[in-house]
Amino acid sequence: MRTFLAIADLWGLHDMQRRLVLGYPSQSTYHGWCKCAREHGGFTLDVDVLMRISAVLGIHQALAAPF
Repeated sequence: MRTFLAIADLWGLHDMQRRLVLGYPSQSTYHGWCKCAREHGGFTLDVDVLMRISAVLGIHQALAAPF
């Protein structure tokens, strides 16, 4: 989640855009995840959210690859 947030910062995504990428969790759920991630706390994400984060990581990596 911390890596997703860092990439979202690099891409200039707003909170609503970040939530849409993650499957549109409630605002309170999203902010709870962010708080736990910033504090290095433990929390559980659904498989769907993990897959979405994985896709973002893959896209970010592909954009940085030399051609």
